[in-house]
Amino acid sequence: MQSRPYAAEDEIDLRGLALALWRRRWVILVVAAAAAGLAAGVSLYVLPPVYESRTYIQLSEHSAQAYATPAAAARALTSLSFLRPVAARHGIADGRRLERMVRAEPVRDTRMVYLRIRDNDPERLRRFTTEVVNEFMRSASAKVIQRRRFAEKRYQVLAEQIRMLGPLVERVASDLRRAEGGGTSRDPSAAWLRQMYAELLKAQEQAAEELAKIEPPSLVQQPYIPAQPVSPKPALNAAVAGTLGFLVAVFGVLLREAWAGSPQAEGQLGTISAG
Repeated sequence: MQSRPYAAEDEIDLRGLALALWRRRWVILVVAAAAAGLAAGVSLYVLPPVYESRTYIQLSEHSAQAYATPAAAARALTSLSFLRPVAARHGIADGRRLERMVRAEPVRDTRMVYLRIRDNDPERLRRFTTEVVNEFMRSASAKVIQRRRFAEKRYQVLAEQIRMLGPLVERVASDLRRAEGGGTSRDPSAAWLRQMYAELLKAQEQAAEELAKIEPPSLVQQPYIPAQPVSPKPALNAAVAGTLGFLVAVFGVLLREAWAGSPQAEGQLGTISAG
């Protein structure tokens, strides 16, 4: 195989490129500054500000299945079937806009969901967020309230039975002790009553523990809207645009220098001169 002969023209002239960039430094800086200024101006005077509300919701394992886990609650909070009726009362009818506005994320290793809602109008955002949270809490609490009422009713029934049976147990035991000369009664009926009373007390304790565990969902953090908008960010946008403008200008200068030094460009210049 014949190796391609080495040509000096194939060597990249780094010094020449550096000199070309230095000669065009003001062009590069002006392009970068113009891009940064344009991005900052658009961010400040053209793009509308976007505000964001933030809420943490603690879920209940006793809620209906659609609201009992963070993943399920996040799906429920962002579903259009849930959001549309609430949004319609605030003049928001675009489904795609709703999907962009509302974000819900499970909080890792917890039974919490993080809800974020964005809008251009902070006052409407406050009202909309409050209604979304209230509607979710109402739906997620429905089954919990039902279970809690059932547990409370069971506890009250047991308490009433204990209230009625307690004096009877004491009276029967006292009568039997007097009949047997003050000793401990061994009558089967008295033992049966005492056992029933003990079982009722145990059942009441279990009902109290169950009632204490049935907690509805709650707000870990009330809906909070920072005073400053989350978007646009003029400083960040200007920095990104300035960097991109700088890179584009550098690339343009290098491309121009490469074209000016290429054989095609020299041939075209020679043709023009001969003409």
